[in-house]
Parts: sequence; C-alpha cells; structure tokens
Amino acid sequence: MSFFKKNIESSKRAKKDIFEIASIKNQIRTQPCFLVGSGPSLMECDLKAVEDSGFPIFCINNSFSKIAPDIWLGIDGVKNFHPSIFSSPCIKLTQWPLRYEEVNGTQLCDLDNFYFFNTAEEDDHSFAGSNITFHFEGNTFSTAIHILNHIGFEKICLIGCDFTHGKGLRYNPKSRKKSKFETWNNACTDYLDVALDFLKFSSEKGKSKYISCGSKSRANDFLPYMTTQEAIAKYQS
Repeated sequence: MSFFKKNIESSKRAKKDIFEIASIKNQIRTQPCFLVGSGPSLMECDLKAVEDSGFPIFCINNSFSKIAPDIWLGIDGVKNFHPSIFSSPCIKLTQWPLRYEEVNGTQLCDLDNFYFFNTAEEDDHSFAGSNITFHFEGNTFSTAIHILNHIGFEKICLIGCDFTHGKGLRYNPKSRKKSKFETWNNACTDYLDVALDFLKFSSEKGKSKYISCGSKSRANDFLPYMTTQEAIAKYQS
C-alpha cells in the first residue's frame, strides 16, 4: 500500500472524499494501477512483484486475500466477504445503502477509511450531495473501471480479471449461504459479457489504456497481453 499510504496521508482533502484527491491527481494520471480480480489466473501471477512495484493496487471482491490492496471495492453485503478486510488499513468502497450494515457490532459508516457511493445502470455519474453514482452492469468489475476512470488513472493493468466463473476465489468461505451465492455466481456469465463490452467501449472511447496480465483471460481477445513482470518493467522504465 505504499503509493496511497505515502500520498493520501499528505492530502488534507483525502479524508473527506477519496474521489477528490486534488493534491495527487497529476501523479495518478501518470501512475499505473493494478486492478485485481478473483479469477483463477490470479494464482499464476507474480503478486510479490506487483506489491514490490509500488504501483497502486485496486482489489475487488475476495482478491484481497491474496494481495494487499491500496483500495478495495465490494458491492455486496458484509457477510459475503472475509471479515479481515474490514479491519484492513486500506481504503474501502461499497454501496451507500450498505453503510449501516454491521461488522462485530460496528456499522460500516463508523469504520476507518470507508467510503460510500450509489450505483446505477447508467453511463454517466451524477451527484447527490457528496455522493457519486457509478456505473453498475450486474458485476463489480464494471463499477471498478468507472471508479478508476473517475479518480483519474489512465494506465490500468488487469490481474485475475478472467471474465469467467471457473475456480476463482469465492465469497466468504465461512458464510452459511455459500452454496446459494455460488449458484447465483455461476449463472452470471451473461453479466461478464456485458462487462467485457463495457471495458471495450471504455478502452476505445476513454483516456485510459488497459493491459491484460491474465494468460487465460477472455479480455486478451481485444486488449494487449503482458505478464505482470513485463507490465511492471514497461511502466518503471
């Protein structure tokens, strides 16, 4: 968590709104970011090299169990994730309606480094007070892409973003509803196709450039592929 720990602590506005980090906007534009999903290819990546690179790490869902994130995004309720994420020092993002859910008797809105936003099936974000509405296409990935674009990242490397519900990391393994969530998850392939379309549109029309670092990812059909080591070398040079 070196990049955000070093830079956000020096930003007076960061505590108020993670999406308005004016003091480090220019650094973010030139700084590569790793977007880490929970797909099977995550286990094939050199995650230590990613952590040692010093580049920001943005984890979605349970990928945080394999690599320490600077920012974590979870759209679903707290029972779907291992409770260790809620005590992590990283920045944590989730939907506004979940702010009153509890972890060990404490509401999310009372936990450190938690930020909330609304989601909608729209291309444009809107503002409701200090609240931002982000794109949602039935999967966390599309929201993550919208958030990263809004923060200002223009170089995004995808790890574990395979767009398949194979043997990736599931929800909280201790959840009593594990089988229910797995059944629902396996039926979401159509949503992942929508996420691919969203990524393709974003890469063609937006400022951000994407690299796929998953050797078996379906994103390789239209994104350049590099190993994590190659991506790190490319952006460190």
